[in-house]
Amino acid sequence: MSQTLWTVAANALVAALESVGNPGAPVYRARYDAIPQSASAYNLFPNTIEMQNDDSRAAMSVKATFMLRAYIGVLTGVDVAIDPYLAWAWQAITKDPTLGGVALDTRIQRIEYSYIGDTGADQVCADLTLEVTLSVSRSDPTLTGMEN
Repeated sequence: MSQTLWTVAANALVAALESVGNPGAPVYRARYDAIPQSASAYNLFPNTIEMQNDDSRAAMSVKATFMLRAYIGVLTGVDVAIDPYLAWAWQAITKDPTLGGVALDTRIQRIEYSYIGDTGADQVCADLTLEVTLSVSRSDPTLTGMEN
């Protein structure tokens, strides 16, 4: 079964985050059940897919937005404790903005902090909004615009 290019891009983002040097946080893709409060993890969710038509008959530009949530369970200094996870994610994602040739560009648009729990181990998360620009065939979203 074929996958759309934005799904291929999501898989490439996960692969980048699973690379050498990961701070020990497992990487999930669209895991909707709760991450245990004492755990540290990354979770990548698709958010929006926007098509931008241009004059080309073969291709259209796609802006695929993903939200990468970094979780960490700590008692104090939660903003400082999550910094190494944010720094690692930033470096892993921007190391190759083309995601191995899948994308034209990948950009980090915003970071937003949230608090998940208020129990024995508070869990903080930081959401990185990522924008991936792709060139997609007008007739088949599993192909780049150059293949048509």
